[in-house]
Amino acid sequence: MVNILSLHIVSDLDIISVRQQTRHVAQGCGFKSQDIVGIVCSVTEAAYAAFKRGKKSEIDFSIDLSTQPPSLVVQASGVEPSTVNANEFLAGLPGARSLMDEVCVKAEAGAGTKIKIRKNLPSSVSSLTNRTVRAMPVQLANGLNANDVTAELMQQNQELAGTLMELKARQEDLIQLTEELDDTNSGVVALYAELDEKAKFLQRADAQKSRFLSNMSHEFRTPLSSIRALANLLLQHMDGDLTEEQDKQVNLIMDSAINMTEMVNDLLDLAKIESGKVDVMCSRFDVVSLFSGLRSALGPLVENDKVDLNFIPPNELIPLFTDQTKLTQILRNFISNAIKYTDCGKIDVYSSKSIEDQSVTFYVSDTGVGLDMKYSELIFEEFSQIENPLQSKAKGTGLGLPLCKNLATLLGGSVAVESEVGRGSVFSVTIPLR
Repeated sequence: MVNILSLHIVSDLDIISVRQQTRHVAQGCGFKSQDIVGIVCSVTEAAYAAFKRGKKSEIDFSIDLSTQPPSLVVQASGVEPSTVNANEFLAGLPGARSLMDEVCVKAEAGAGTKIKIRKNLPSSVSSLTNRTVRAMPVQLANGLNANDVTAELMQQNQELAGTLMELKARQEDLIQLTEELDDTNSGVVALYAELDEKAKFLQRADAQKSRFLSNMSHEFRTPLSSIRALANLLLQHMDGDLTEEQDKQVNLIMDSAINMTEMVNDLLDLAKIESGKVDVMCSRFDVVSLFSGLRSALGPLVENDKVDLNFIPPNELIPLFTDQTKLTQILRNFISNAIKYTDCGKIDVYSSKSIEDQSVTFYVSDTGVGLDMKYSELIFEEFSQIENPLQSKAKGTGLGLPLCKNLATLLGGSVAVESEVGRGSVFSVTIPLR
C-alpha cells in the first residue's frame, strides 16, 4: 500500500480542507464525477465523525496495488480514546456504507478510533505501478488550495446543483416510464378481458358441440337399428329368397349400417367424456382373461388369410383393478385399426409390467402401412385424416384414436405410437395397475 497524502484535523475548518483535497485525490485517481461526489461525501463524513469523537484526527490516503482492481484506501484515525463500540460508530456512517465498496471501523474502549474506507479504482484507469503512484503527491500538491473556504463552498454548491439536476432528470424519466407502464398495463387489462371473453365463448361453443353430438348420436341410433334389423331379415330370407345381386346389395347396406353405428357410438362416447358424464367402473381382472375376451370378439374380423392375429400372454400373472370395459374399448380400437391397415404379415398383442411405476403397458404391433411420425400427434385429434395413398383402401372416421386417448386419460394413463412408413406401427396404452 503506497501512501499518497496525509492530513491532520485540529479544527472545523480542516474538514473543509479535507473535502477539497479528497476531490483532488479522487480526480487524480481517474474517478468519474458521480463517484467523486460519493467519495468526497464519504470521506468528509468519516473525517468529521473521527474528529467529533477525538477532537483531533488524521486522514491518510493510499493506493492499494495488491488488490484487483487496485483501490483507493482512506483511513481516518481519532487520537483520543473511544467511548463507543465499532457497531455504534459504523451506524453513524450511512453515506459511506452505501457509497463505498468497503467500510470498517475499529473502536475499542481506551483506544483510538480507526475508520477504513475502500473504493475500487475504475476499470478505465491504466495499470499503475509503485513509481506512478509515488509521483501522485507531487501532482496533487500543484492543484491544492486548502485555505480557500469560499471556493470549496462554491464547489460544493455546484456539486449539489448537479446532483439535483441529475435527480430531476431521473425523476422525469421515472414519470415517463410510469406513464408508459400505465399504458401497457391498460393494454394488458384490455387484452385479458378480451381473452376471458373469448374463453367463455369457446366454452359455450364446446358445450353446444357436445350437446349437439350427444343429441344427434341418439337420433341416429334408432333409424340405424331399424336398418340393421331389416337388412338382417332380408339376409335371412324371411320374406323369400334373394338373387345373388340382391344379396350382395343387402350385405353392403348391413356393412354401411354397422360402420355408421360404430361412428355414432364413438361420437356419443366422446361427447360424454367431454361433458364429464362418464364414470369409471373399476373391477378386478387379469391380462389373460382380457386377452381371451378380445380374441373371441376380434378373431372373426380377420378375413385375410395372409394376416395372423396373435395374443401373447404375459410371463406372470398381472392383476388389474380398473375399468375393464373402457380398457377393452381402447385395445379393440387399436386392433381394429391394425386389421384394417395390414394386408399381410402379423398383428401381435402383448403387455409389460412396470414395478417401479406400478403400471402396465399394452402394445398392438402390426406390419401394416405405417405412418410418418410427424403425424404422431395429429392422429389423436378428432376427425383428423392423413392423406396417404397406402390408406386409400381403408378410410377411417378420425374418431377412434382420439376416443382411445380420452379414455386412457380417464383411466389415469396415456397412449403412444411408434411407426415407420411401409413397415408397420406399434400403438400402446399405459395405465396404472390400480
